[in-house]
Amino acid sequence: MTLIRKTFVILVTVSIILLFSLYYISDVIFMDNFQQLENKYTALKVEQVSGAIDGQLKSLDILCGDWAVWDDSYDFMSNNNQEYLQSCLTDDICSSLNLYTILLIDKNGAVAAGSTYDSQRNQQIAHLQSLLQHFEPDNTILTTTAAQGTVNGLLKLPEGILLFSAHPILNSDGKGPAVGTMFMGRMLDRNLISRLAETTHISFSILDYNSHRLSEDTSIIEIQNGENIACEVLDDHIMTGHTVLKDIYDNPAVVLEVNLPRDISQQAQTSLHYFGYAIILVITLMTGLIIFLLSKLILSKVKLLSSKVSEISCHQDFSIRIPVMGRDEVSGLTQNINLMMAEIESTHQQLSTNRQQYQQMFEEALSANYICTPEGKILLCNPSFLDMLGYKSFEEISSINAWNLFHSVNKQTILKKLQQEKRITNSEKIIHDIHGRSITILENIVGIFDHDDELIQIQGYMMDISVRKQAEEKVKYLSYHDKLTGLYNRSYFEDRLDLLNTLDNLPLSLVVIDVNGLKLINDALGHDRGDELLIKVARVIKRSCRRDDITCRWGGDEYMLLFPSTSSAIASVICERIKGAINEIEIQGLQVSASLGIMTKNDPNQDIGEILRQAEEKMYRNKLLQHTSNHNAVIKSLLKTLLSKNHETAEHTQRLKDILIKMAKYMQLPDSDMDELILLAALHDIGKITIPDSILKKTSQLTSSEWDIMKKHSEIGYRIAKSSPEMALVAEAILYHHESWNGTGYPLGLQGENIPLHARMLTIADAFDVMTQGRPYKDKLSVQEALLELRRCSTKQFDPYLVGIFISSQGFNLDEDIFSIATSLSEYPA
Repeated sequence: MTLIRKTFVILVTVSIILLFSLYYISDVIFMDNFQQLENKYTALKVEQVSGAIDGQLKSLDILCGDWAVWDDSYDFMSNNNQEYLQSCLTDDICSSLNLYTILLIDKNGAVAAGSTYDSQRNQQIAHLQSLLQHFEPDNTILTTTAAQGTVNGLLKLPEGILLFSAHPILNSDGKGPAVGTMFMGRMLDRNLISRLAETTHISFSILDYNSHRLSEDTSIIEIQNGENIACEVLDDHIMTGHTVLKDIYDNPAVVLEVNLPRDISQQAQTSLHYFGYAIILVITLMTGLIIFLLSKLILSKVKLLSSKVSEISCHQDFSIRIPVMGRDEVSGLTQNINLMMAEIESTHQQLSTNRQQYQQMFEEALSANYICTPEGKILLCNPSFLDMLGYKSFEEISSINAWNLFHSVNKQTILKKLQQEKRITNSEKIIHDIHGRSITILENIVGIFDHDDELIQIQGYMMDISVRKQAEEKVKYLSYHDKLTGLYNRSYFEDRLDLLNTLDNLPLSLVVIDVNGLKLINDALGHDRGDELLIKVARVIKRSCRRDDITCRWGGDEYMLLFPSTSSAIASVICERIKGAINEIEIQGLQVSASLGIMTKNDPNQDIGEILRQAEEKMYRNKLLQHTSNHNAVIKSLLKTLLSKNHETAEHTQRLKDILIKMAKYMQLPDSDMDELILLAALHDIGKITIPDSILKKTSQLTSSEWDIMKKHSEIGYRIAKSSPEMALVAEAILYHHESWNGTGYPLGLQGENIPLHARMLTIADAFDVMTQGRPYKDKLSVQEALLELRRCSTKQFDPYLVGIFISSQGFNLDEDIFSIATSLSEYPA
């Protein structure tokens, strides 16, 4: 399709779209505005009719007010003056005043006098009962007038809508008190509606509110007094407006409806049609004129320019120049094309070379790309290359020789290899950026050669693999090192053992080290302290060994040492140094020890695996031989730590032992039970070594969270005792020595004889000693006061039978009522 045809199609399409868009927009805007105008006009007419009704109320209110302050009316209501009825309140008074009713109502709501006139039948009628109901003493009308106020409005009666006004009856000076209410009403009937329609020149009707319904597309107009007027289109010719008239009680009474012809809308439709015809005519004329002018002034020149450019393209002759005609933009475009042809001609050869360079660079690039001469002059690089080396621009790096930048002294080697192989791939090397930071790169180098196979350019593609190398080094480190201690791990030891198991490294000594009491420290102080112990032992081993010695963590609490070219005697000296240093380690006051096993391979025919097994056997043998002394040392260390942290002293422990031995002898318990009770007296609070000093030594009352921590000491003590066969005998008694006879103790809330006997005995002995010796946070009691407290708490905290046993076994000189505990409970089973 030619340019002129495309232009014609575009203009016609745009014109059609513009036509329909303008017509649609005009229809929406105009008709919407006219609709709003029509609604406002309808609302104005409704408001005029509503104002006419209000005018009737105002005239009625003036008439009622004049009668209400008439002295004759006041005298009649005060003195029942009958002349008032004959002279003023005659039968035809309503007809003459155009009223439906006039009533004089006393304070109790009774009608003192009045007249009701039916204008339809032209005769007097009885007062409406539906109207009289509104004159109750507490009704709005009477309460308002009694307070010397006035009230007017609408009353909805079964007989119709009554416009009324009520005023208090006062003397001519307007002073009270009010002696009654003057009530005047005018029925909103057909006669009144007809008069109002003639006055306003507006046809309207009054409809029942309950039967009236509005359609969904009704527009609501709010007028100045805050009332809403509903405007509704009935058909193409009629517009109706509605508003609600409320009665005196502010309840909807009737709907005022006004019907109007839609002159405004019909005029708007006619105007819109004429506007549409005008738009069509204007767009048609403009489209034809634009097409003619474009074809004559622009498209003809463009056609000529297009033919000349096609000629240049067909012949590929960039020396052809296009003739310039005129001084418009097309002429300027022709001049620019001629200049472009000249530039293309001069740079065509260079463009061919650059195209090859760019294409090859981006096809084979890994990340940072560059092009340089064999002499090292950098010709081109990409932004990633600058970022990797820390340079901001090509000008900043172009003055630097590429060989000095990252190829160092390998220039001749690289050039020779490029000449032979044309490329060097996956070359890994370390270079430095502008700040001296080392970067590990993976580089591919490609040579560019001329027709004589001479190297003219070098293209390089580099990728920063520093992060990957660091990750590889980290993985390699972790694969051969223990994460906790930093020593070599078991895998590394086994690899080195195979490598060093040669004749050159004999004698080859192996050492197995096992740390004693790690489980006990984990249970007593927590795994953090156990990890601290393993780290300290590792440091001691590393510090005590020589540079070429292999030190490894075998696993758990075991370490493995490998001494190449080391005799058994020298290995023993190193091990004694290690053992002595380990013995000096303390973890929160607890002494540490280790068991070692040493074996040396002197004969090449010896199996290295057998040497390792024998070293382990020696270590286990030493561990068994040292078990008792090591364990006793740990226990002593635990007790020493406990005494340093707790208020309890060695004297307290000794008093507990004495009390428990006396009770055991009194109960004729076997010697094994006495031994357990003695151990229990020493270890019952061993779990407190893990409780913070801030809680143990606090002189004020513990908080709930601190008390929760304190109560854990019995469970911790249980775990410590369970870790050793010697202490395991009293583990359960340690766990339950804070349980109460009635089940209110901790940690499990055991009750009665479910609590072990030894724990029940210790509870009584410990409580008695604490009461009689006192604590920093508690005053001490006398022996008799303490015994009275034990008796008071028997059956609650203490076993009542054992309380009696305790009193009897200790030989206290007591009052009869206290001593009776033992005798009254003598039948209580143990």
